[in-house]
Amino acid sequence: MTAANALDFARRLRRLMASHSLADIEAVAEARQPLLAYAALVLEHVIRVAKPKTIVFSTYGVREGLLYSMLPAAERSKDGLICAAQTLNGLLSRSARHAEELTGWTDRLMRIAKLHETDDERRLRHAACLLSDIGWRVHPDYRGEQTLNLITNGNFGDVSHQGRAFVALSVYYRYAGLNEVNEPPPLVRELVTPAMDERARILGAAFRVAHLISAARPGVLPATHFRSTGRKLKLVFEHRMVDLVADRVGSRFKQLARLVGRSGSIVRR
Repeated sequence: MTAANALDFARRLRRLMASHSLADIEAVAEARQPLLAYAALVLEHVIRVAKPKTIVFSTYGVREGLLYSMLPAAERSKDGLICAAQTLNGLLSRSARHAEELTGWTDRLMRIAKLHETDDERRLRHAACLLSDIGWRVHPDYRGEQTLNLITNGNFGDVSHQGRAFVALSVYYRYAGLNEVNEPPPLVRELVTPAMDERARILGAAFRVAHLISAARPGVLPATHFRSTGRKLKLVFEHRMVDLVADRVGSRFKQLARLVGRSGSIVRR
């Protein structure tokens, strides 16, 4: 939140504590209520002295910080979001290696389709690839909803609310599809910009093609390639994988191509 909003909140909190207006708020443990005024005073003083532009709250505390300080430097330098996604991928997905291949497959799609990404957008896409198959055990009617809940409420570090919502929406669209009947909850969708929602739809559409082709089996996606000719985007299957080409694959790929402003076709090589 902005420092100005945080300062206003701290001051209002101190006034409420002075009038005992927080006594009936069950969300604050009774033992902690007397400490809120002191915490608000400290926060107010820190903001006034340090003059930060924004205030960032962490769900982690002293214990996690102590453990983090004891890790080797190589471990501390790792990306917290990607590590968490890799762990969940290993626990819940059908193939951890397939998720890594999917990351490379979408890398190639972004490059061939000339879809510009910032470093953070690429990072979020990679996290979504790692989480794209975590709902496969759930009943098909509920996969979108349950994976959305799992990602939005999961214990991921090093990600903003907006970034978390983008990842969740990408996987939601992979399971729920892209029609108006299965739109995501407004509460989650409102966390991202329209451009981010559109990018999540593109990524979800790419997942729908990739998982239909491969069934999360490693070794399949590397045998498919993207080609671009004018305004046409092509998905090329190597000879050993041509038996995987079906009408449904073609329709999903055309949907993906439309989302990136192209026409799409399948090519057997």
